[in-house]
Amino acid sequence: MKKYTTLVALSLLLVGAGNKAQYSDIENHWAKNYIEKMSDSKLLLGYTDGSFKPNNYILNVETYTIINRIFKFDNYTTDKINSNLDSHKDKWYYNELLAAESGNYINFNRNFNVEPITRLEVCKILSTLYNLKSENKNYFTDLDKLQYKEIEAINSLAKDGIINGFGDNTFRPKEKITRAELSKILTLSIERYGTELRKFDPSKYESLLKKLENLSKVDASRLSSTDIQKLNYIIEQTSKESYISNSDFETWNTFLDNILSGFNSNNVNNPNANSSKNINLNIKVSDSMGNPISASIKINNKPFTGARLSPGKYLIKVESPGKKSYESFLEINLDQTLEITLEDAKQSFLKLTLNSTYLSSPAGYEFKSGARVSVKIDVPTGMEVDSLIVNGVKKGVLSDKFTFIIKEDTQIDVSFKPEENR
Repeated sequence: MKKYTTLVALSLLLVGAGNKAQYSDIENHWAKNYIEKMSDSKLLLGYTDGSFKPNNYILNVETYTIINRIFKFDNYTTDKINSNLDSHKDKWYYNELLAAESGNYINFNRNFNVEPITRLEVCKILSTLYNLKSENKNYFTDLDKLQYKEIEAINSLAKDGIINGFGDNTFRPKEKITRAELSKILTLSIERYGTELRKFDPSKYESLLKKLENLSKVDASRLSSTDIQKLNYIIEQTSKESYISNSDFETWNTFLDNILSGFNSNNVNNPNANSSKNINLNIKVSDSMGNPISASIKINNKPFTGARLSPGKYLIKVESPGKKSYESFLEINLDQTLEITLEDAKQSFLKLTLNSTYLSSPAGYEFKSGARVSVKIDVPTGMEVDSLIVNGVKKGVLSDKFTFIIKEDTQIDVSFKPEENR
């Protein structure tokens, strides 16, 4: 069995090595920061003419090459070579296909074609590699025709604020993804999940399950509401076989050990917990629809572990991805449950995405709601505009400029037809 190492695709590393990216066409683009981060990491670079072409679609093979770099899938073995890929043997991306399949995030069949990758395909890849699980909640209205695993892949990334939909609450999973959009999704994924595979570890679940089975021996009456809430969360995550980080695994094990040993977790965190002067604070966080959500909770700028508190005034901060943060001072004198609702974080600007190199926006690609936007159409010689497709709806155009009032994130494409003799 021989092992081979792939070479970095030239199309992804054309310019910018050693220098901070300064592309000619991203200065006013909504994804500028994400593009620069991807470029600085040498994961997705621009072209030899100094442009990045942020609104161009990105090919599936280019995406696999980037994923292989991120997760270090830079080798493959001969026993895993797929004969269905023989027709691609002489292509620059052939080794990347083999590395991708060796990485177990893609299975190629005889119908594989090189084409722009879709929003759904990107979600499936990331959800697989990061071993993500979603809540029982749909974030978009157009996923009903997808398979369960596909829906879960999309929702798992939406839950963590990695992906967003459109103004009409759709995700449009089969639409092609642009270089700018991929830059954002990968940047946010790396920042949140890292660059290591999140593999399922059965031994962790076996250890937790054994301890959970012994909970029947515990006197539940002596547990605080915070203890019970945390136990329910551990039971839920373990039953779903969700990915458990090493730090969570250690924390949960210690927590269960303390419960089973007869110690309340509040006693561990606060030696004075049994004092009548200490107060139990239970904090429940939900979204605007009343659904419980996970959140980071800090009291006086320190993580809140559920420990009992002395009477007094406290600064409470609650944050969750994709939500407006909550911050308030609270006077605590009695045991109480604090219910906090986090509203969706509204975008300050709306995004304009042009899905054709024949379209340009002189004023940039981010606008405030209600702004007048003009899109220039560069009509090829011998052709004329057939129609513009604005968020999936065809629009007639009488000139080489399309002007509209932007009220939601907008995607525009253009189709041409041979010029008629007049």
